[in-house]
Amino acid sequence: MLSFPPPRVKRSLRRQHGVSSVVATILLVAITVVIAAVVYIMATGFIQVISSPPPPIVLTEKPTGEPGVTILEVSGTEPKTYPIAKFDLRLLINSSQDDASAMTPLSGGTTGNVTFEDMDGRLTIGDMFTVETVPGTTYKILLLWKETGGIASQHQWTT
Repeated sequence: MLSFPPPRVKRSLRRQHGVSSVVATILLVAITVVIAAVVYIMATGFIQVISSPPPPIVLTEKPTGEPGVTILEVSGTEPKTYPIAKFDLRLLINSSQDDASAMTPLSGGTTGNVTFEDMDGRLTIGDMFTVETVPGTTYKILLLWKETGGIASQHQWTT
């Protein structure tokens, strides 16, 4: 009688493996990176943040009768008053910013060519800006809302 060797069982049928540990590790790291990126994007502002627009502040020029001085009075802050620290002030002379007169944040007292007279720490009707001027020059005062950088008020004049 002839005997044949027993049939060989293919190695792949004996033991089946899932994914190798290297591939599994790479997949886990990739998934973690994607989740971290999504959380980062959501946390840093891809989701729109609603911010308040600048409040409407009305500045009115008051006659002084004094050459070289312009007074601007706050004549409207509807619907309410605001802390002066929520504002920045910029003075433009002939369309160029006068850095010496910038107030960041707005505060009572004199800075450069601008004096701000505040009554109560809030921007209220009756507060005044006094600007030292030179004849034949164009001035523009900008009151900026710090939360958005938007212009709450602006006034331009030529001496």
